[in-house]
Amino acid sequence: MRILTDCPERLPGLVPERSGWSCPGISSLCGAEQVLWHALSSGGTLWTGTAAESAPPGFWPRAFILAEAPESQFDVLQELARGDLKLTGPVACLALHGRNFHGQRGRSWSSAPGNLHLSVLFSPADFSVRRSLGLTMLPAVAVAEAVWRLSGGRLKPGIKWVNDILVEGRKIAGVITATQVLREKITRVTLGIGLNVAHTPEVSPTVFVPSVGSLHTWDLDVALVDVFLAVLEQLGKFYAVLEHVGADEIFGAYKELSLVIGREVCIWEESEGVRDQNTPSSGPLVRGVVRELAPDLSLRLEGVAEPVSRGRLAFAESVDASHVRG
Repeated sequence: MRILTDCPERLPGLVPERSGWSCPGISSLCGAEQVLWHALSSGGTLWTGTAAESAPPGFWPRAFILAEAPESQFDVLQELARGDLKLTGPVACLALHGRNFHGQRGRSWSSAPGNLHLSVLFSPADFSVRRSLGLTMLPAVAVAEAVWRLSGGRLKPGIKWVNDILVEGRKIAGVITATQVLREKITRVTLGIGLNVAHTPEVSPTVFVPSVGSLHTWDLDVALVDVFLAVLEQLGKFYAVLEHVGADEIFGAYKELSLVIGREVCIWEESEGVRDQNTPSSGPLVRGVVRELAPDLSLRLEGVAEPVSRGRLAFAESVDASHVRG
């Protein structure tokens, strides 16, 4: 995997000392890589190097690692995906710090040095729109698997519907997916992943996110580069599963990681909780115990006739606790 960066001094061990970093100049890049560099970077000097053998082999031809992202790399990749970007193979983009990062529906995501702010872009060869749900599940499953492996099985991440990753009730990561479709085929996929590694951001508690954490919360002392490589490895693994097997196996993993099955939940409109607030502005649309998670990710709630396929979920105990505090 080729690394393109403006901060090689902040990436110890990523490139072997025997091969080292080079400073070839932007003109040495192919056309698509030049476009990406100019769009993603803040104008720093380009350094390149080949990642160590610990990097995921084969799947990732390149990764851009920038010290400072002037805006959301997820948004930048989405915009480039809408154009005529001729890119061979997937691309991974890591920002060590940045501004205007966000999660689902534009909800702000607090960035901090030492945490993972990762965006990736795929150009599937032959993905029908039926695989879109698999792409929604893919980053959450990959992050949970990576955290479990990095901790040697000590941490057991789970998924709070639809795209939050929790450990012991604390949110440590969130993921988002965007697809571009042309004539019933998915032509571009952009994934965004925020994972708290070294720092737990200061976030006002809400019923949707009552508590946050980081890998450091559980004294998991792991370098950001190692987390980056571990997440890339799992993304490549599950992308290959989706490509060659289909979404069923990914759904099986997602369901096994689900934290909502058997729990009482409250579900609001997706627009709730965009602003910092302890309680939503109105009552939930539905409340009940989740009895089933369907392959289309809809929820079957006890006492609710229709399946729930969209909305913002909170665990009932968090909602009830907020009313007591209020």
